[in-house]
Amino acid sequence: MRQTFFVPREPMATLTWRRSLSIGAAIVTLGVLTAFLRSTPDAWPYGDEAVIQTYVLHALRGALVQGPYSQFGWHHPGPLYFYLLAPAYALSGQHAIGLTVGALTINLLALWIVWWLTLRHADSVVAAVLLGALAWYVWHAQELPGSIWNPHVIVLPLAAALVAAAAACNGDRAGMLLSIVLTSFLMQTHVSMVPIGIALLAIVLVATIRLRGTAAAFSTRSLLLAGAIGAALWLPPAIDAVRTHGRNLLALTAFFQQRGQTPDIKTALRAWSGMLAAPTMSGFHIPWGTAALTPAPPGTGAVVAGQFVALMLSLVFARKTRQRFLSLLAALLVMTSGLALLSIVRIRGGIFDYQIFWLSGIGALIWGTSAAVLTTLLPNDARSSSSALTYQGLLRSLTSLLIGITSVVLVAGASLGALTTARAYAIGQQSENVRRKDAALAVRQVFEDRHFRRPLFTASDNVWIDATCVVLDAYKHHPDLAVDSHLVKVFGDTLAPNGQEDAEIVVAGPQLHEELLQRPGTVTIFTRDGLFVDVRPLKKSGNPQ
Repeated sequence: MRQTFFVPREPMATLTWRRSLSIGAAIVTLGVLTAFLRSTPDAWPYGDEAVIQTYVLHALRGALVQGPYSQFGWHHPGPLYFYLLAPAYALSGQHAIGLTVGALTINLLALWIVWWLTLRHADSVVAAVLLGALAWYVWHAQELPGSIWNPHVIVLPLAAALVAAAAACNGDRAGMLLSIVLTSFLMQTHVSMVPIGIALLAIVLVATIRLRGTAAAFSTRSLLLAGAIGAALWLPPAIDAVRTHGRNLLALTAFFQQRGQTPDIKTALRAWSGMLAAPTMSGFHIPWGTAALTPAPPGTGAVVAGQFVALMLSLVFARKTRQRFLSLLAALLVMTSGLALLSIVRIRGGIFDYQIFWLSGIGALIWGTSAAVLTTLLPNDARSSSSALTYQGLLRSLTSLLIGITSVVLVAGASLGALTTARAYAIGQQSENVRRKDAALAVRQVFEDRHFRRPLFTASDNVWIDATCVVLDAYKHHPDLAVDSHLVKVFGDTLAPNGQEDAEIVVAGPQLHEELLQRPGTVTIFTRDGLFVDVRPLKKSGNPQ
């Protein structure tokens, strides 16, 4: 392709039978998915997964305006992620596997956006190669497609956001609108995406202004629509800021301005290069936030050097051959990699693998972009004879078909693996005898026996993981409850006490349990392996407990 700006293709004639077939297939797929979700028993999640599920329940039950909770005491900028998880979660009957399907849907949509937008701006081979690079990455990061943890769920949407920004800068209205949606999702879901999101939006805005006179897609109506979408997506964080007088924004600002040890440039470079090269190195796996970044294996520097030599050559070649979309994508990858290094330099304390894991997806996209530019060297000369054109067209069609089929197989395999693993985990938990599950069942029984109207939950810090499971299960079956003030930052303002609480339920360790026994009316309803659940009635005071 050698066009300067994107020119929408003429739509093909719509065939009624194709539409009917598509609708029928969608209905059947939805029915099968619903049966699969509802037949999977609920799991007993804990920790971050339980907290995420609690926020999705907030989204289903009312107007959630807070983003994901951070261990540092603040929330990521917005709740968009939870609203995207909510439909599949509701479809599942509020089972944990619904969150897996929600995360999987987000990732599959991101891959589809990469393929669809690339196909609008380049030929099928280029689209297949970009998709293939990400499909290969997904296959190697087996647990990624179904993971609901926010450091994981931003990886593929970031790749889609870069492709959308390149399409927008090439005059594509769909790319512009998708850029707003994707960058909003990234920035709201994980604060590390804010610098990159702002940079991408600024680039798209400048491109839109410059191209408005030459690209018919950027009409006044399109710009108004883009503004409306952006305003709607950022309305919940704005409401939260007004309602709390900017409490979360101030906490974020204070956190990133606080003094602390930051990595030297050598350490930052090692971390940066190690994660960029990670998909092509042995032992690649997705992190779960339990370990500091391990030293990069031998050969990492050579791999990263090869990545950027290939990327810069691709950028130069794409510009010279007027392949505007690919040159824009290559330039955006260079910018994103640079911003990532600047971000790593500002990390306080040790560098943990999960903090920069999203860079591994950029590494895979760099290889994909370089390979995509390379495929444009395949014979495709319009001056050739008709027989040669037929042969060359067949060659490119077979190439794109082979890569496309391989990509679909890899992604489908990883997706089915995520679903079967989540289902097996939920089924296996039905017979497991773990203390947090039994504690949650004991609390559920207390609700039935004592008919509490609005209980107040609190917990010891040393049994926090167990408490998340107990609170989530209680909230599923008893929506009107509250958590102690020190837990509100974890479970959200929705569960803040209001003084109408009529009972206190404490998930305690041994020390707190002994203290609670000194309080009149305290009854122990569960004890096992150092975990206790104590209950006592409260008198409504009209003030938060």
